[in-house]
Amino acid sequence: MVTDYKGVTFSFKDQKKARRLKRLKLVLLLIVTAILVFFVMNYIDKKKVQRVENYILAGELHKASSKLEKAESSLLHQRAKKELKALLHLINRDFDGAKKLLDSIGNNSRTVSSQAFLDYFSDNAAYMSLDIYGEYLAKRDPQDSLLFYKAMSKTALLNYRESENTIKKMPPELLKSKEKELAFLHKINKELETGKINYIFDVNGKPAAYYDLAKKKTIPLVAGFSFDEFTKEIRYGIKFFHLTLDIGIQGIIDRIFQQDKGSFIMFNVDDTSIVSAYSQPRNSKFSNSNIVFSEIYEPGSIVKIITMMASLRQPERTIFPFQCTGIWNIGNTYFSDWAIHRNLYSYDEAMASSCNIAFARMGLEAGLPLLKETLSYFYFNAGPLHDLFLTFKTGTFNSTLSSDLQLAELSVGLSHITITTFQSGLLSSIVAQNGSFYSPYLIKNQKNLLDMGFYNHKGELVHSFSDNALYHKVKTAMVAVVEDPYGTGKRAKVDFMRFAMKTGTSGKKDEGFDAIITGFFPAEKPRYAFAFRLEGGGKSELKGAQFVYDILNSFRHMGIK
Repeated sequence: MVTDYKGVTFSFKDQKKARRLKRLKLVLLLIVTAILVFFVMNYIDKKKVQRVENYILAGELHKASSKLEKAESSLLHQRAKKELKALLHLINRDFDGAKKLLDSIGNNSRTVSSQAFLDYFSDNAAYMSLDIYGEYLAKRDPQDSLLFYKAMSKTALLNYRESENTIKKMPPELLKSKEKELAFLHKINKELETGKINYIFDVNGKPAAYYDLAKKKTIPLVAGFSFDEFTKEIRYGIKFFHLTLDIGIQGIIDRIFQQDKGSFIMFNVDDTSIVSAYSQPRNSKFSNSNIVFSEIYEPGSIVKIITMMASLRQPERTIFPFQCTGIWNIGNTYFSDWAIHRNLYSYDEAMASSCNIAFARMGLEAGLPLLKETLSYFYFNAGPLHDLFLTFKTGTFNSTLSSDLQLAELSVGLSHITITTFQSGLLSSIVAQNGSFYSPYLIKNQKNLLDMGFYNHKGELVHSFSDNALYHKVKTAMVAVVEDPYGTGKRAKVDFMRFAMKTGTSGKKDEGFDAIITGFFPAEKPRYAFAFRLEGGGKSELKGAQFVYDILNSFRHMGIK
């Protein structure tokens, strides 16, 4: 076979050319692939940034922080990630940290939805954050629309002159588009010009306190309540608080207290909102404190409500009939009472006479584990409760008692246990609602400068142990405190309404006994729960009962019954 190469041209140059072309195609393919990969990665990373944004704007800050931390490993969109990190710092009120991050960014990122965050800070009255973020944006990309946000933040930060000067710089079209919003700012600026501004209101919309610009403090328009915790919030920009407090009721309590010292609280049992919270401390050291929420003390006999519950929770156990001799030998130590109550035939009689011996016996028979569990249902050893930036302290008890005598003392509230007036009122509120109640609160809602509500309290339903029959027995026993001829609360009885209460006396004789009372009314269908402590008020069945009588009669004139 003969191969004919005629007409075939072969050259090493052609071969090199083919190889170069092949390499060029490969390089082009790699470049195109790299570009595609870059765009895909850029798209994915941008989506991650947007996801973090969405979490922040939805208030899911933990998720936002976690997603941002994972996204930071990519070198793409670093400016956007720094900006988002700074925004998280702003929301958490870490302003110095936010400023450092924002200062380290060159041009602001086009990836972050800055308008959405401006509106977020504006809507939620985060005016310090709005001011810092607005300045950051204005330095890098000045826009007329930013003037509106600047004017708003300056008003909120009490710089009303700069706010008005900023408004003057706005172009006509912006003034027209923000006419309604600017009307609110003008009104507030005008009020600030007087040197004060009403920013806290009671449940009926009446001013409860104003901020004094010269003194840099909140001045109460209602007696017996300190607004110092609210003043602390003003450093972040002024906003308007609407409380559940009723100025009219607060005024009644103030008049009844007169020269007395102590604290008082009243709840609306339907939603456990605080209707009145009054403090008039004996110790001048706490003159600007809401001791109604913070001062702990020995509760005395009001603990017997819980001891009775623990006793009733035992299956088919009772101490009645019971003979009180006024003294009981426990572990070779005498445990005594104010009086000899002789024969007691029921829980009602024991509660009415507040017999220490009977309740000590109940506590010992119930045992420490059951008593501890029952105390925990009423927030003992549970830590404080909170309402936004407000703290409501609760009491504690010694859960490691070592003797029957100590358990007896705990059962009648004479030792090993503390309480606050807030918790004392909550105790009656829980009983009044048969154990199912809402988390207590004072701040009903907040509004921003444009009169838009950005916070409304959402009640959280809380369940204690559920046993309506048990609660009914405790309520009946608390009514007996008032209606029984031998009841310690008989002097509080009024002729227009039945109510329930429990008296308690604690402290030392040489310092003056404290009168402590907790209760609720009306008895049949409770609307309000209350508690108070009269420091140095003596035995609760005397001045304490008179105090309740005066309160209820005053409420009657207001139509509260």
